[in-house]
Amino acid sequence: MTMRSLSRRERRIAVLAGACLVSTVLYVCVVEPYAKDLYAAHKRAQQAQSEVDRLAILIANRDTIAAEYARVKGAMSTAATEHQMTVALLEEVDKAARSAGLQLINVKPLTSQEHGTFWRFGLELQTQCEAHQLVEFLQIMQAPDHMLRAGLIAVTVGRGEPPLAVTFKIDKLAKLER
Repeated sequence: MTMRSLSRRERRIAVLAGACLVSTVLYVCVVEPYAKDLYAAHKRAQQAQSEVDRLAILIANRDTIAAEYARVKGAMSTAATEHQMTVALLEEVDKAARSAGLQLINVKPLTSQEHGTFWRFGLELQTQCEAHQLVEFLQIMQAPDHMLRAGLIAVTVGRGEPPLAVTFKIDKLAKLER
């Protein structure tokens, strides 16, 4: 069967079907892959622009970042032995406890743990205190110049004076000179 043998109406339908088929193949084989590539390129460009913006912010804040690094480096303790670091940590915690009006009842050193080039030193502390004393002590411990991490283990509310019996852990990262 040839196109000439078809009626005028059938030829139009055949031409339209052929045009639809050609446009579908063109879309699937050319337009859609190009659009996907274009979308992927746009997404990569957005990610690159985000990275450039992030780096520009870092460059703009380099003095602040350098000052923060120097502060943290200065606050990071360095000691020759684990014993020296534990003693230094104990002195730091005792000084903070005295300034908060906190009396430490029991202090127990925890096992030191190695973390890459740093060591984590810790103490388990027990005290009886008022709530405001505990809050003040924990605020001192969390201050940026101490580089300490405090975590509550147990708080017991009693009827006597002082009303709180508290057990908590303080730890610090330090670099040992070896």
